[in-house]
Amino acid sequence: MDQDPAYPLNLLPRELQVEIFRNDARSLTVAMQVNGAWQGQLEPLRETFTELNIDLSDRRLQYGFGEAVLAFFHRGLTSISVKTLDIPWWLYNAMNTSMHRTRVTHLDITSWHRHGDLSRDLIFRRVLPEDFFFAVFGNLTSLYMETDDRQNVHTILQACPNLLVLTSLNRKAYLPDQGFERHGPVVPHESLRALQISAWAYSTVDVRVSAPELPNLQVLRVLDQRFYQQQEVARLKSLYVGPQRVDNRLMQDMVVQLAHVDGVQHVDLEARCGFPVQNLVQFFEFAARTLTRLHLKKMSLVEALVSSELIRVSLQSLVQLEIQNSSRGRGDSATILLRLLTHTYNLQSLQLMGFNRDTVKKVFGAVVELRWLTTLSMLDIQGGGFRVRLEISIAVLGDLPGLQHLTITGMPVKEVRMFVERLHRSGGYDSLISIRVQHWFPRKARQHVQLFRDCRQLQLADMGHGATFP
Repeated sequence: MDQDPAYPLNLLPRELQVEIFRNDARSLTVAMQVNGAWQGQLEPLRETFTELNIDLSDRRLQYGFGEAVLAFFHRGLTSISVKTLDIPWWLYNAMNTSMHRTRVTHLDITSWHRHGDLSRDLIFRRVLPEDFFFAVFGNLTSLYMETDDRQNVHTILQACPNLLVLTSLNRKAYLPDQGFERHGPVVPHESLRALQISAWAYSTVDVRVSAPELPNLQVLRVLDQRFYQQQEVARLKSLYVGPQRVDNRLMQDMVVQLAHVDGVQHVDLEARCGFPVQNLVQFFEFAARTLTRLHLKKMSLVEALVSSELIRVSLQSLVQLEIQNSSRGRGDSATILLRLLTHTYNLQSLQLMGFNRDTVKKVFGAVVELRWLTTLSMLDIQGGGFRVRLEISIAVLGDLPGLQHLTITGMPVKEVRMFVERLHRSGGYDSLISIRVQHWFPRKARQHVQLFRDCRQLQLADMGHGATFP
């Protein structure tokens, strides 16, 4: 190959040049402006892009970058991500006139657009016939939209019949427009499997009337205030509610509607969401039979769960449990946790956060009975400080035969040597992959690191000194 001194990258194999600029449109565009030789050699690399990331959060870049971006719309493009203060006119033009040349299945838009309804403007611009937009956006299987303006779920689903995953987030509490045009009748969307939605992504005030039917929905994440109410979610596998305060008047009906669901595998409830206890128990009477992952951020939710008779038979499938004590130790947390752990004997991963030292010590006895446990995290243990140098013993945890990952934060540990000795006896020493604990003094930390020098699987031994306090 003849070497062009004006283009020194010719010294590199073509494959390496492709890797240097892979999916980095801005760097490639800047490099092409060096001189004619660079432009001629690098121009073909645009055809290698499968992802296009357009970051226009700096207004000064919007118009200079526009012409160059259009050239990246080609047949091999499958993903577009846009981050911008406002959707500039040339980007509308690119979407409207160039998307049909691509095979884009994923579209990610983060915008501070403040001019009406972005989903309507982007998908239903009146420059070309509507059937053109249905053809273009009909290929999308994943769509993420986070904006400051309204988003019309009906518009999105109507334009994207093959959509599998939809995230529709609105950062501001705009009053929904009751008279907004829906662009056609509301019909069931058969393809959607996962929906993450925030309060104001609706076209009407009464979401129970406006919500389209999603018969094959499996993942539902409700982020705040109003929820996306569904009468039938027979295939639901994952339910998340939070993190903002949710209106109990609406949420109390949700678990009743979902109570017949017999295949839920993952439930994640934040501290600020609320259910009447009887409704929550009714939901778990069905859902707990198939649960594999349960994350609860409020002890009152845990208490409601363990107070029902279903706790005796319904949590055998649970393999991952995360509980956060948002009340910081009020009430008899230890008794509640012990009752729960007694009936979750197939757990493989356990995380407890925000509990005090006495509660954690009591729970350790039940933890070592979990013979399938591989991951244990005790985070933000309460009760210590720099003036009160409390420690917590981890010796008993050495009885866990399959322990792979141990993390304890918020309070320094003691009796690490005894922990290692018991690990040897139980067989857990050879399975340990990572350990992260804290010590009051550096000398102790250095000594304890040496205890793990022969651990064959160990990849991380973090023996920091000093406690982690706010």
